[in-house]
Amino acid sequence: NFVRPDPESEYSHLEERNLWLIRLQHNMNLNDHLNLNLGGSYWYSDIDNKTMSEHGSTQRWAAFSKLSYEALVVTATVGHTQTDNKDPLSPDISIMGSFDSIYPIANDGYFYTVDLSYHLKLNEKSSFTPYLTYSHFDKDKTSFIDSTRYTIGAQWDLHPISVAAEYIYGKSDHFIGGTQQGFAAG
Repeated sequence: NFVRPDPESEYSHLEERNLWLIRLQHNMNLNDHLNLNLGGSYWYSDIDNKTMSEHGSTQRWAAFSKLSYEALVVTATVGHTQTDNKDPLSPDISIMGSFDSIYPIANDGYFYTVDLSYHLKLNEKSSFTPYLTYSHFDKDKTSFIDSTRYTIGAQWDLHPISVAAEYIYGKSDHFIGGTQQGFAAG
């Protein structure tokens, strides 16, 4: 979400409103063991630049698929984000955040994610799922460094408790050793 930047920040305070979202998906059972889920989503919203007293917009789209063969699952997502923040000082970067963390992010770029997992059912109440994930944020501004993240992990579920362990490695990723500018300029 767009959030209020620190008071001493050079970035604008943006608020998102009038959100319009649509998501379509179709599930196909190809045979007794093979399923395919295809879909897409689109998000449009207005952006109020509180600092500059201007109005912009943001658009995001994504296409996704999930192929499962018995316990093996492969998911893939490709999408694009484009934000016009109406900030003449930082037209390529906006401030986003979650929980207690705020960070600059590039306004425009393509994102890609591929996830591979294998769900092992141990008994009626317990399962174990190892997984691998690759994510990439290809920023449109050529001087910005792209962000990548590799995750290897496993989740153990014993109803109603879940425990997960992950090793995450990345480049230009604010959350795993990258700078404050990781998701923006890199």
